[in-house]
Amino acid sequence: MIIYSEEKNAQQSVFIKRIVNEDGVVVNERCVSIPLYQMENDGFLYFVLYDDYMKPISKAYEYLNYELRESPLTSRSKAAFALRLLYCFLSLSGYKEDRLDDKSIKELLFFLRGINSNPAEYSMRTQRSANTVNGYLSVYRSYFGSQHIKCDALFKSHAVSTEHIVEGSYSSSVERKRYDNNVRTNKVNQDSVPKYIGPDEFKRLYKLAIDNKDKTAKLLMHLMYGYGLRLGECLGITMEDIQETHDNGTLVPVIYLRNRMTDKRFQFCKGLMHVVDERQYSSHDYQTSKWKIIITYGLYEELLEYIEETHANAIDKYPDNYSAGMADIVSVRNKPDSNHYVFLNRYGKVLSDQTWNNSLRKYFADADIQVDYDIRDNNLSHRFRHGFAMFHAKFSEHPVDALALAKMMRHKSLSSTMVYYNPTPEDELQIKTDFQEELYSMIPELKEGYTDGDN
Repeated sequence: MIIYSEEKNAQQSVFIKRIVNEDGVVVNERCVSIPLYQMENDGFLYFVLYDDYMKPISKAYEYLNYELRESPLTSRSKAAFALRLLYCFLSLSGYKEDRLDDKSIKELLFFLRGINSNPAEYSMRTQRSANTVNGYLSVYRSYFGSQHIKCDALFKSHAVSTEHIVEGSYSSSVERKRYDNNVRTNKVNQDSVPKYIGPDEFKRLYKLAIDNKDKTAKLLMHLMYGYGLRLGECLGITMEDIQETHDNGTLVPVIYLRNRMTDKRFQFCKGLMHVVDERQYSSHDYQTSKWKIIITYGLYEELLEYIEETHANAIDKYPDNYSAGMADIVSVRNKPDSNHYVFLNRYGKVLSDQTWNNSLRKYFADADIQVDYDIRDNNLSHRFRHGFAMFHAKFSEHPVDALALAKMMRHKSLSSTMVYYNPTPEDELQIKTDFQEELYSMIPELKEGYTDGDN
């Protein structure tokens, strides 16, 4: 009998393979960890995987630090963790990268999931979801492809086609590839609308920010709910990004969303180019990799007033903290003398997502809005963006169609937008309640408690 187990050792897990005989005696045991280290050099974070003999795994090093060099740090970090699990499995099982067949791929899936056909014989600390495992498999395909590692079993696939309903008619998508060894998600087509901030809830939250004289909260809530910005997009805004520009001959105030080398992980703009060399700032690729968000002059003036007041106070009281928050200047023309991230904490430092989220939880509590502490999908800041979408899809007197909303939310796929046109649980309850009432009026015998003597 073979038993895999996972044990915690400091910051990284250790994986153990035990062979047990019929009497329950361990006759062989092997323990591996495949250490993963991060090292920074010249502002770039390198990921290094080591084998059992503490020799760097060269193919993994090349893939993580050169093939993925311009990918977001979060993507590189996830890829590094996925490859660590792969090499832990290979070391424990004795399989080679280029010798993985259908049987060994199936064993790998059990290993990644943290489950087995006999759960009593499998003691993993973490049980991973189907979506997580499929994400790891995607990393492996990218890795094997870039490093020219042959593995037919990993790449087995078949073609599928899907359809989306758009404005009451069917719009067929092109055929796409579905990999045979991806874990089934058993997902029935019932995407529900994510938790969102409704108009009344936003009014309560915004009024609390006003009462608290919290200008940072007012602006962030406004940007996320009023313009659909993600939290990272907000926290990455710099002085240089707030401008007046000509749009079709009209002067309009705008906010540019883009990534910089000075950005922290919590300040990234999703789907935009990540720079690894400052010379890239002048490239056409970078200059076109930005979103232009048109705002009102009211918000524009409020942002400038916030910068003037909050930043002057930070320079005066916390000059060292403030200087540490300088941002790269990326404009090709009309370059400012200096640049700084807009949103600051009370000590003059760049506002972090953790500090904001701690503040936001208190606002939710004071506004009597439920907080699901154990459910990451219900990210509090992202509820504002979902609220922006729901307002335009449902609550507005002039709702927009899916194509227009997809553009407003900067979605690459229309399927990401269509979820907001589904009925919410509250909608479904009301629809079913109304339907049942109609049935009761037609067939009184259906109603609970009806007796022959009732009139």
